[in-house]
Amino acid sequence: MDWSTFRYALVVAVLQALALAMVVPVRPQLLLNALGGSASTAAAVTGALSTLDSVVEVVSNPLLGHASDLYGRRGVLLLAQAGLVVDFGLIAAFADHWQVYVVATLVGASTGVFFMTLSTVTADVAVGTGEEATAYGALGAAYGAAFAVGPAVGGPWPPRFTRLRRCTAPWRPSPSTRCLCGRRCRKRRLRACAWRCRRRGGGGDGSGGGGGGGGGSGGGGPSWAASINPLPRLRVLFRSDVLRWLGATVAAAGVAAGGLGSILFFYTHVRFGWGPPETGRFISAVGLSMIISQGLLARPLVALLGERPLILLGFALEAAHLILYGLARNGHAMYVSLAVATVGYASGPALKGLVARQVGPEEQGALQGGLAALATVVRPVAPLVATGLFGYYNERGMPGVPMYVMGCLTVVAMGIAAKALSHPHLK
Repeated sequence: MDWSTFRYALVVAVLQALALAMVVPVRPQLLLNALGGSASTAAAVTGALSTLDSVVEVVSNPLLGHASDLYGRRGVLLLAQAGLVVDFGLIAAFADHWQVYVVATLVGASTGVFFMTLSTVTADVAVGTGEEATAYGALGAAYGAAFAVGPAVGGPWPPRFTRLRRCTAPWRPSPSTRCLCGRRCRKRRLRACAWRCRRRGGGGDGSGGGGGGGGGSGGGGPSWAASINPLPRLRVLFRSDVLRWLGATVAAAGVAAGGLGSILFFYTHVRFGWGPPETGRFISAVGLSMIISQGLLARPLVALLGERPLILLGFALEAAHLILYGLARNGHAMYVSLAVATVGYASGPALKGLVARQVGPEEQGALQGGLAALATVVRPVAPLVATGLFGYYNERGMPGVPMYVMGCLTVVAMGIAAKALSHPHLK
């Protein structure tokens, strides 16, 4: 594996995730303030915004994933970076108006493929080397490192500094993007960092007319037009039995994760009286657990248990920790529940590496975009269900019910994963 290139990706991942992590515990509080302090209303609006984000990403993720295959990863990374700057800048300037969150969500969703593209870069350098789980584990640990620091730093800042923090945070990853796409990468002429289109297939005169793989100059047009519509990309995933089950696994797990993310702040705010400082510290603990699990435990656990048993064990532990969240009666119990999930998080790199091995290197961008589109097709259900359940049961003194539902969905994902892992054509 080309570790020199992969180190650039890790730097980008850390700085980008750090910028996002600093505002994770603050953004729900800003929305809560803009809506007059009603947790149920803020949760409902958060669910609607998450659904809007998902619907937009159904189109944008496959399109930009295919664009990264055609024109290289660099331009797509920079486009995603620009979208993040606009997203943060809008809320920095107009945090007291709930309408601006709709506009910021539209901008962020249209260009929010940064981490998907980094995952594709990881596949570019790792697939076929036998180190897929190690690479994805290192990438997950990089995210964990950022989330171990960012929320704890961002959450406790006084409210009067909130807008300044949101305004400055998105600029931090920009140097890291230039680091990934700089001269050293260009000298190596890496596909992951290329600006211009590189024709797949044989031959061609280099001018864009005759390429062997696309059927001449007209070959690129239909291929590009087809990529704009996410439904054909989903049909490609479902054409293969292995990818069908793996895709369904990722989608079901995404529903559970999306539901948890949409209500965590409001759940802890209502049940434990937590604000941004406490939520920030807890999210930092989640990041630390990711460092331990994906950075330190993933590789030895794959060697000890094997890839397939680890994936199933991971789903079981993640389901258990969600149910324990719902049963928690104080903040300390949340940390105990998180400890249960630490080993479970180690299964994520193994699952990603397994999925990436099912296609060739030239199709990694399309695969990542297709899986992201599949997840976003079903993900709108999660915030609506979770926030709806939270609003309903919170009024009746049972705010933990959505956690139980998310735990059950994770059990469903484990069952689908078991079916996928038993398929005879699994690579």
